[in-house]
Amino acid sequence: MKQLHLDTHSYKVLVQDFKQWLDVLGYAESTVYNLPIHLREFFHYLENKNINKLNHIQTKHITDYYNYLKSRTNQRRGGGISNGHLNKHQQALFKFREYLKAHNHKGINVHLKRETGNARDMLSVLTQAEIKELFAATKSSNPDAKIRYRDKAILVCCYSCGLRRNELIHLDVKDILFDKQRLFVSKGKNYKERFVPLNRHSLEILEHYVFDWRTAFYKYKETEALFINYRGGRLQGMSFANRFKGYYKSYRKRRFTRAYYYTSQLTS
Repeated sequence: MKQLHLDTHSYKVLVQDFKQWLDVLGYAESTVYNLPIHLREFFHYLENKNINKLNHIQTKHITDYYNYLKSRTNQRRGGGISNGHLNKHQQALFKFREYLKAHNHKGINVHLKRETGNARDMLSVLTQAEIKELFAATKSSNPDAKIRYRDKAILVCCYSCGLRRNELIHLDVKDILFDKQRLFVSKGKNYKERFVPLNRHSLEILEHYVFDWRTAFYKYKETEALFINYRGGRLQGMSFANRFKGYYKSYRKRRFTRAYYYTSQLTS
């Protein structure tokens, strides 16, 4: 739906400004990317109904649009749109209403009931044992030692400190307060700053990475970023996602190897 064409100039401008507003407020990359796409689809629907001005949008138009979403097919997987995806479209409309009010517009009336989740939408939460397995998987997550130690430091920030991906991306070396055993998060959601306590074990892992392995990265002196890529720049969102895929592959390999070993012992 990101390729939908808009003819109304004001709608085009609103989509761009809405995206910039979300970015300035510090929302996650996925939110900054997806919500304007959902808003574009809403405007495209309105244009097809010959509604080309914000002041002409009524509650009925939003309700009819939402019923249309429930009936349209999923462009990627076929079938209908999941409840989770419908809630994302709702979120786009609610956030757009906030955007309008923040820009001295009376906004639009959005009266939609959140859809209950289904099995496909449910989050899968890792157990403590699975998290331990992920940390163990960093021992073989990459042939390059500095990448493996960077992987371990990333997991510390994710699971020991509870950081979001967008917060990980913006971490600098100076944000680790070794003397106070804290991590300073300056790019939190809605730009809310906070301090996260670090236990001794987590602190040792980060200290080992910063002073022994971060220095092995190309042009490490030229950036303040805590997590660096091969080119010496700040590690970006998709790179974090790819590294987690690497942990998962290594984790699956470890489990398969261990299962094979136990099975061979039982059958020998």
